[in-house]
Amino acid sequence: HRAPTPAAALLCASLCCLIGEGCIGGLFLSVWFVPVFSVLICALLVCPVPMFAFKFGKDIEADAVTKMKRYALVSIGIIVLVLVVLFRMPWQAYIFGVFSIYVLANLVFAAFKI
Repeated sequence: HRAPTPAAALLCASLCCLIGEGCIGGLFLSVWFVPVFSVLICALLVCPVPMFAFKFGKDIEADAVTKMKRYALVSIGIIVLVLVVLFRMPWQAYIFGVFSIYVLANLVFAAFKI
């Protein structure tokens, strides 16, 4: 099992930048969101949920399911990028969105043993 340390770090960093931009809604600015978010991310770092590696390369082999997950995440990332550009959101929203989807997708894959 791999700990999603880079994903957790990028989620936290992008959230801090988004809060600094002042462009996000009341949920993120509530007094409860950051502590609850921090506890959840910390719990994910130590729980045994398998995270698929998002590594591409000619020397890196992957089974068909892992390849499907990678291409699905790339496709979702492109959709999130288009939405961020269309709604003129800050670039940190793209990073937060993509890595949130990555973590949530891995939780769903683990729950349904995909």
